[in-house]
Amino acid sequence: MRMFLILIIMISFSGCNEFKLEDPSAEANVQEIKETVIVEPKPETVSTDLVDWIYSKSILPKSTAKEISEFIYENCKYPHLIHGIIMRESNFKIFFYRKDTKVYGLGQITYDIWKDEIKQFGVNEARDLYDWKKNILVINYIFNKYYEETGDLREALKKYVGEVNSDMSKYCTDILAYVGYLYVLEMNNS
Repeated sequence: MRMFLILIIMISFSGCNEFKLEDPSAEANVQEIKETVIVEPKPETVSTDLVDWIYSKSILPKSTAKEISEFIYENCKYPHLIHGIIMRESNFKIFFYRKDTKVYGLGQITYDIWKDEIKQFGVNEARDLYDWKKNILVINYIFNKYYEETGDLREALKKYVGEVNSDMSKYCTDILAYVGYLYVLEMNNS
């Protein structure tokens, strides 16, 4: 647990471009540490602190915030990360749409790029991405696909946002800070 928090803090301060391990004994197994960033325990119930966090940063009623979080924990491989992506992408605005980039819903999904692959989640047209359950399943699918492809959290996040050639340090830092915060919330409630 301590190594996880140190890693999150160090990635945040280094702009997500690289990280340095402060504990020399940890140098031997960097891969294990990288995997620790996204290995997430799933709680039996969604904490009220998590619901309050979403509620305080969004326009959702608490009941919807709780329902969304429960769905994420039940259906997503990395629930803290999915929460972080949603907070960074849309602040949990279910009907969020950016006209300039044509991205939809909680995870700001580009329908035109993914339309063939996301039919498996019942997304047959762009407006289906306003169904928050379908949108979350698509976020989970896209992130996991990129993570499996790259094996690197930072690269997967860069690919997710679709700006592979730009500086993604702020984007990575924001999401990883959310992940770290949620992890601490959860540890305090267990």
